Amino acid sequence: MKEKLILIGNGMAGVRTLEELLKLAPEQYDITVFGGEPYGNYNRILLSPVLAGEKTIDEIMLNDEQWYADNGVTLHKGKWVEEVNRATRMVRASDECEAGYDRLIIATGSSPFIIPVVTGCVKAILSMPLPGKSCSPWMMCVPIPRRPVPAVPVPAWYPGMPTARHCVR
Repeated sequence: MKEKLILIGNGMAGVRTLEELLKLAPEQYDITVFGGEPYGNYNRILLSPVLAGEKTIDEIMLNDEQWYADNGVTLHKGKWVEEVNRATRMVRASDECEAGYDRLIIATGSSPFIIPVVTGCVKAILSMPLPGKSCSPWMMCVPIPRRPVPAVPVPAWYPGMPTARHCVR
């Protein structure tokens, strides 16, 4: 009988781990992935060109939905895990979906720290998602300027630099 493996977080590191597990022991695990975004795994390093309109999300996709199906991986996209019950070995997602596990991998990344600024001295503070965090809300609600605007980029990770450069050029 296969062990139940759950991956919380559908980012590059977690899915890369799954790729290796599938190579080393393709029949060992029944794999379930919970990811907060509405698509498969994409290359977060190339997120800046997507935000700048130079690439599409499809062009930076590493593992599309077909990859999950081909490898027998259950993908719960658009679902954030809200509870891990170690005693019962269950996870519960934001939509009340539950799944049991024998093994659990948590690969969710981190959250950005927004520096405190004096209210009124800036028009907006934008935070790019860090690797492993959702770019969906960012892409849907952040208008990328079409003309140069005053900006002070404070990137927390590499893709922040090209995006900040795009905003000021």
